Amino acid sequence: MRLEHLTIRAVTDGQNTTGQCKLSAQLFVAPVDYIVIPLGTCLKIRQIRAGGAVDTDFTVEYGLPTANQWNPVTTAHYVASRGELVIDIDSPIVLYGRTGQEAIRVTWTQTTAGLAYLELEVDITTMDE
Repeated sequence: MRLEHLTIRAVTDGQNTTGQCKLSAQLFVAPVDYIVIPLGTCLKIRQIRAGGAVDTDFTVEYGLPTANQWNPVTTAHYVASRGELVIDIDSPIVLYGRTGQEAIRVTWTQTTAGLAYLELEVDITTMDE
């Protein structure tokens, strides 16, 4: 059962060439470093969009923030001269909240510092769906 649909937005800081994005979504009061996947649920990435002023490599990572253990799930290479990048995912990327401590975060790399963004269209569902 789908519990929630979110558009998660990750933005570079515009000053550094690498870093971890702050994440925001319509339900959040303030940006966060990572999003914890609730116990017994799945986070399903259905679409990825990227844009901005400079070429940027974004990496979505999944892991345990309490142990600082992160693994790359997918990457998006955004080329500024081509306009907005949109990736529709036929079979969603599914990340599980088995312990309630798993989370996602987004990191970036650029050759020249500038503002860029990544948006993830996600559904949070029960694990049995």
